[in-house]
Amino acid sequence: TKKLVDLVRDEIKLEDQAATGHVETVTFNGVTRKLGYVYLPGFYGTMDKRPSDPGFRSCAMDVSKCIADFNAQGVKGMVLDLRGNGGGSLREAVILSALFVPDGPVVQIRELRSVGCLPIPPGNPVAYRKPVIVLTDRASASASEIVAGLLQDTGRAIVLGDNRTHGKGTVQTVMGLGPEKYGSMKITTARFYRIDGRSTQVEGVECDVHLPSLLDALDIGEDKLTYALPFSRISPAEYRLSWDMHKHAKELAQRSYDRVRDDEKFKRHQDNVTGMRAISDREEVPLEFAARKAQMAKDRELRELDDEEKDDDDDETAAKKRRRKRNEPKENDVVLQEAYRVLSDLIQMTGGAEVPEMKGWWY
Repeated sequence: TKKLVDLVRDEIKLEDQAATGHVETVTFNGVTRKLGYVYLPGFYGTMDKRPSDPGFRSCAMDVSKCIADFNAQGVKGMVLDLRGNGGGSLREAVILSALFVPDGPVVQIRELRSVGCLPIPPGNPVAYRKPVIVLTDRASASASEIVAGLLQDTGRAIVLGDNRTHGKGTVQTVMGLGPEKYGSMKITTARFYRIDGRSTQVEGVECDVHLPSLLDALDIGEDKLTYALPFSRISPAEYRLSWDMHKHAKELAQRSYDRVRDDEKFKRHQDNVTGMRAISDREEVPLEFAARKAQMAKDRELRELDDEEKDDDDDETAAKKRRRKRNEPKENDVVLQEAYRVLSDLIQMTGGAEVPEMKGWWY
């Protein structure tokens, strides 16, 4: 039998995917600090309106509002969470970068016959000048990799998370094939390069401090796609360091490793990562019913990352429901908690200093 179903087209609520931020009070090694946290799920932005027009949206503007609140409350450092952020507006990536970096190129774009840069103009007023941690994972792609790579290359931030990001370093354009009846095709027209000349293609952005998510154990990434373009290099752009955080990366990584090695919650998390890797690498499954059922139950346990957010909504608090709807991090996010500790270490190492003036420190 045939059944007619009416589908009602609804309006997409951008608020559910908007940047969110809050101030976290963290006590570490006997010192209590206020730390800022911003979660950015995507680089969204209204392309056909001006900022003064009704309905204009900009992820960079939303993050800048969070930063203004951080500055007003005197936070000592900030975590920018780009985990799961698959990219979006390149323009917004450049504007958001300008909140942290004074000037210079953000990304190089290589087209068929030329190489150009998207820059931050001179005289840009930096909105946030304290230490920054950028959280990434294997799902952080495209514009996320541009921002994370820039903040890493300019010494402005420490990148923390999976071994590397997704590795999406190409630009696609949809082109018509003539009259509409012939359709269109999507072709790759350009490639992204970091300001130091490295491509974000395939290799992505490597972390400074490795704290794996479950995605780090999975066989995903641009390099796993059929016919993915290979990694390449071009000449570096002329740029300067905003801060020399590179010198702290090795010690921060060692301190973090020493902590999580003895942390029971992180050990359980690491066991889950190892278990997910085993699932990903599995080439055989049992055919006997009871054994197969037991294996499925064990696999399902690994995928239940937060016992508080299972299907029993009756026990969920309003805050947890809002967090689930907005894709915000969970309360038992061990990677985020360790990120706060790494940030506290970074603040201690830098003496809580702000981005210094480094005129003439060019590469």
